[in-house]
Amino acid sequence: PPPPPPPPIQPTTQDWGAMSKEELPDTLKQAVAKLHQTLNAFRLNPRNSIPALRDHRMRAYEFDRELRKYKLVRKNRPIVMLQEGTEAAQEALDWLQSDEGRITLKPLEYDVELSKVSEDRIQAHLAHAASENSTEQLIETSCESRVTKYGTWSKTVGESFVLGEDEAREIVLNLLVDDGAEERENRVALLNPIFKKVGIAMQPHPTQGLMVALTYAGRFERHPPPKAAAENLPELPPPPSADHVAKSVAADIRQFLTMTETGHDMEEYEAIITSSNKLGIQLEPREGKGALEGETCELVVVKAVQPGGSCQRAGVTVGSHLLFINGQTTHYCGYQGAMDLLKGASRPLTLRFARPVDALSGDLFAR
Repeated sequence: PPPPPPPPIQPTTQDWGAMSKEELPDTLKQAVAKLHQTLNAFRLNPRNSIPALRDHRMRAYEFDRELRKYKLVRKNRPIVMLQEGTEAAQEALDWLQSDEGRITLKPLEYDVELSKVSEDRIQAHLAHAASENSTEQLIETSCESRVTKYGTWSKTVGESFVLGEDEAREIVLNLLVDDGAEERENRVALLNPIFKKVGIAMQPHPTQGLMVALTYAGRFERHPPPKAAAENLPELPPPPSADHVAKSVAADIRQFLTMTETGHDMEEYEAIITSSNKLGIQLEPREGKGALEGETCELVVVKAVQPGGSCQRAGVTVGSHLLFINGQTTHYCGYQGAMDLLKGASRPLTLRFARPVDALSGDLFAR
């Protein structure tokens, strides 16, 4: 006999159903911005996800004999139904640890029109689900046809869809592991060097948390508006600014450091360097606790500041944790990734740091 339908996924960390119509758009916009930032951090240095993936693989995978499926059970996280369980995660981990995993990919530019394609992908998912209980014939659409509706593209396009996850890093891990997909299409899209742009859409699901759709493209240009309608065409909403994304992600990192590392309240500050001289700063890697239980991460900490140097004049203090370099987070790229970002950074150079409120100098992570 066919297995019974799976139970609804447990509520996600965000209670999307209880959220008002007024606050939902802003919350989704912040979630999209954070996912975009996390995608690019992963592409910059995929191997930095090894600790998180190892923890992801070693979580409690349980086999439900009644449903004949694996499920991923995590504390304070939704239950996710799986097909392969640990095998898919181990395969992804082996790839990251191999020579093939030593890659650096360019960041993906956020495209508003491609986000509309992703919105259509979510509607297609809902329509497909509704058709199972309807006599009406469903008109299937492809990724290529959805992209062509909004613009012209070349080289290649691709898409991914995630259901039941609402935290940026968990979404990226979901794409990387790609449980149950024989060709690992989501992983291939995530690591495809041809893709230059991405559009993201999110929408609460009636019973299963959050739906997340991503549309990737190599080259993409939006269709020009019809001449007659050009004057009345509503202005496209701008994508989240780099400063908005930086503040959003930095606030999460600051809170994470406060809870897991320092025992102090943390404050952020910026140092803007306009001089082309050397920075006059020495950084060092420190191993710290990750956001997931059992995970470690590589922190980037100021070890020394040269007296009279550019950084000292900008107010940088010893022991500060380097969060962002010109809007790019260092939290996932580690020490070597931070050094690479600094080498290629233009002026003016904006550095964002975090330090304890009650200790504006000294060693931030002294134990």
